[in-house]
Amino acid sequence: MNIPNNAFFRKKIFKPVRITLGSLFVLFGAFGFLPIVGFWMIPAGLAILSIDVPWAQRVWDRGERTYGRVLTKLAARYPKIPWMKLPGAPRHEEKQAETEASSV
Repeated sequence: MNIPNNAFFRKKIFKPVRITLGSLFVLFGAFGFLPIVGFWMIPAGLAILSIDVPWAQRVWDRGERTYGRVLTKLAARYPKIPWMKLPGAPRHEEKQAETEASSV
């Protein structure tokens, strides 16, 4: 299967299509309580819009930073949950070794 290059979709001819599609996703995402459309459409629309629209890029970046901070805090708080093993997050075993070393 040949996956198209991302640069192909960043061409100027696709800019109006991306802006329209992203705007529609965000708009219909507000009707997330209805079947088929859902709240998942808001972040998808922001991701599409963030390619061309500066304010959407700022919102997307802020959301990524917040999501990363929340996951890092959760990984530190619940170290035994396997899907919470993030690179750079303190591990449960490391914390135990630090407390044992400091108590000696």
